[in-house]
Amino acid sequence: MPCKPTVRSWSLNVVLSAAVVPAAISCAQSAQRFMALNDQTSTVDLTEESLALMTVRTSNPYRPTYQPGIVSVHIDRESTKGRQSYIFSVPSRWQLRHRPDYEVKNQYMEYLISLSLPPGKYVLTKISGYGGRMAPVHYGIFRIPVFSSFDIEPHSAVYLGCIDAAHRKRQEDTELRSGPAVPFADQAISGFAGGTFDVKITDCYERDVARFKRKYPALNTHVIRRAVLTPAEQPSTEEWNWEVMK
Repeated sequence: MPCKPTVRSWSLNVVLSAAVVPAAISCAQSAQRFMALNDQTSTVDLTEESLALMTVRTSNPYRPTYQPGIVSVHIDRESTKGRQSYIFSVPSRWQLRHRPDYEVKNQYMEYLISLSLPPGKYVLTKISGYGGRMAPVHYGIFRIPVFSSFDIEPHSAVYLGCIDAAHRKRQEDTELRSGPAVPFADQAISGFAGGTFDVKITDCYERDVARFKRKYPALNTHVIRRAVLTPAEQPSTEEWNWEVMK
């Protein structure tokens, strides 16, 4: 069954976070978490928190040997107590980067993302990571803005859709950069200093839920409701100035 586009595609790029490696992320208003599902998951408990599932595909046709590997997913929640930020590490504890769930070398990577969250209204703001290998080989840092909203009801499991982020060379100065200019060599070689991401969100419920249930059989006892992310809003260049964002 073909995927059904539900969110318009838009060209943007991303900026450097203070750090993209999970161990280096530190923020007084942020809660650090890991993926809700892993290889040791035998049961899924929705008593206190609900479960949100989605897939993310990244690609870098601009520099194919520097495919964008995901490190973290950033979620914001507005409440009467102010904004609460959640930083979900895609790699498991003590890893720097998670091996993609599906991959075609030098073409794309796909990830099964699982988030455990209290009931409430949320915004998926950005996805961070790097392309290439760790030192001494060059690698580049990137950030993908998403800015898409979703609701989580109590005791529920929901499917948020499939995010596709394709990296290409910038054509206009108004297109946001996918990464900072420095460190110069790393960012230039990986293409993230001179590239931008085209991002779209689609509804691939049947395909993706089947993938999740195949990898995590504990999900077979739960009904997963379709709740695809809302249309994304492209941030302004001022909002995504990596030099001022913290």
